[in-house]
Amino acid sequence: MALIGISLAVTSILIGTKWLLDERAIMSTQGKMRQLAEMISKTNFTPAPIALRHYEQDVGALPSALPDLVTKPVAVPTCSISIINGQLQGWCGPYWNDTYSGENTFGDGFGRAIIYDKAGRQLRSMGVNGVDDKGAVDDIVQAF
Repeated sequence: MALIGISLAVTSILIGTKWLLDERAIMSTQGKMRQLAEMISKTNFTPAPIALRHYEQDVGALPSALPDLVTKPVAVPTCSISIINGQLQGWCGPYWNDTYSGENTFGDGFGRAIIYDKAGRQLRSMGVNGVDDKGAVDDIVQAF
């Protein structure tokens, strides 16, 4: 009887700890993906994000991949001031520095890569189960 009690107590502690770690990973992923989406574009945010520069605003197109936020793509012009309207144009980055890790990484709170869906204008994390459900089930989704 004592062994069953001890086994149940240990199991309860392990399940509770896993749940807390999962919740922490979900929250950090949501925050990171929102910041990342704001650096890509400001079009799907009300109110508009505070950040002054956005990739889509400067370049006039979405990045082909997330690393374009950190390193200037070859085909994109260097940052300059438009003589027509006085606005910055071209790649004026870097646009991303992960405030959670201090590095220019694109991983979620579960240690997996964030999925960049350019056509769907969204970022996705596969969530707790680690399966890409294309935005359903437990996936964490952020539009941009």
